[in-house]
Amino acid sequence: MVDKSPGDNSLERVRAFISNSYLDRSMATKIRNRLGEYGISVYIAHNEREVSPLIREKILENITTTSVFIPLLTKNFFASEWTMQECGAAVALAKLIVPVSIEADPVGYLSKYAGIRPVRDPDGSINSEALCNEILKLLYTKGIIVTADVIRGFTNAMTFTEANYAAEFLKDVDETDGISIEDATRLFTAAMDNLILKGSFKASKILADILEKYRGSLSRETMEQLSQRKIL
Repeated sequence: MVDKSPGDNSLERVRAFISNSYLDRSMATKIRNRLGEYGISVYIAHNEREVSPLIREKILENITTTSVFIPLLTKNFFASEWTMQECGAAVALAKLIVPVSIEADPVGYLSKYAGIRPVRDPDGSINSEALCNEILKLLYTKGIIVTADVIRGFTNAMTFTEANYAAEFLKDVDETDGISIEDATRLFTAAMDNLILKGSFKASKILADILEKYRGSLSRETMEQLSQRKIL
């Protein structure tokens, strides 16, 4: 089992590189923002139509220093002259590659990697929150992010939708690997100040269930704070 205890990996910002067409920058930005709440520093390869020499250097630098490479596989992706070159560099540098199969499956350099297929809503649009959860779960399984990062993402939730998905992720982590007392204390302390978590039925219910599981091990000070803030 991968060690999920906070260590050096949780103290440094994990770096991710999103390889995308300029035309898909909206989806790339949604993924960047959500992963950022988990402490992941995300570089979006193409936010501008033109790729200048300076940007080319920046792209190579970020591929070299990234922890995970995330190509957004769309029709626009395969029409770009840059994206497959970026994939080749990521493969050559032996990066962890997580293809997102939005409109196509991995091909060429990427064919040996299983792509994540995004969940779609009834109207056919991509459920970006569900997609981000799948990416985050894979990063957790690979040991790229740890329990402390999962807690950070949960307590950083900015909407009820984010809170619901983050709560489901947190619940899965707790049921699979458990949470240390230090992490549990961090979780409840940080959750006190997030009104979104209190207002979300699913998130508050999951938080209450986790609290019930660990309350006997929490310090008296933490229990008093939770009682004063009406978390108990």
